[in-house]
Amino acid sequence: MKKHHTPLTILALILILAFGLSSCNMEEDDSSADDSQEAAEVDAGESGEEHGSGESEGAEHSGSESSGEESGEESGTQYAKTDTYDETRNGARLVISYDEETQAFTGTVENTTEETLTRVRVEVHLSNGTELGPTVPTELEAGASMEVTLAAVDEEFDTWGAHPEVGESSGSEHGSEENHD
Repeated sequence: MKKHHTPLTILALILILAFGLSSCNMEEDDSSADDSQEAAEVDAGESGEEHGSGESEGAEHSGSESSGEESGEESGTQYAKTDTYDETRNGARLVISYDEETQAFTGTVENTTEETLTRVRVEVHLSNGTELGPTVPTELEAGASMEVTLAAVDEEFDTWGAHPEVGESSGSEHGSEENHD
């Protein structure tokens, strides 16, 4: 005897399959995002530089990380006073460290692209909540670099984070961009 499937039964089976497949895809997407985040963290850890004592509870600004570079947001990584930050973000390579003797963060920011970077500036965030910078926004020609100094005189802190910013800041809490050295 032949079984007859009603259109409602067929539709129900199609819906069940569609929901099942879409939930599988969502789980794969979440897994891929986790794998990308882990890969970015491993890449940062393999840069050959000493890094600090762990991660803070979260980034100050919202945003996403892509292929090891960030779109202007703080990564949340904290460094010990003796560590050196050496990261490239949005084409700007920042190498900076704390000098206990001068009580200042000193280093360079370099344009690693073949185009001029606009409004390049640097910020350092101390574990005591103090933000140093941003530095004066500067146009940085392709391949050019500039010295960076951010004073931290009489600041008590255990760890710090830093980052270069490039271009217009989106929703920045900084109002006017001025040099705080």
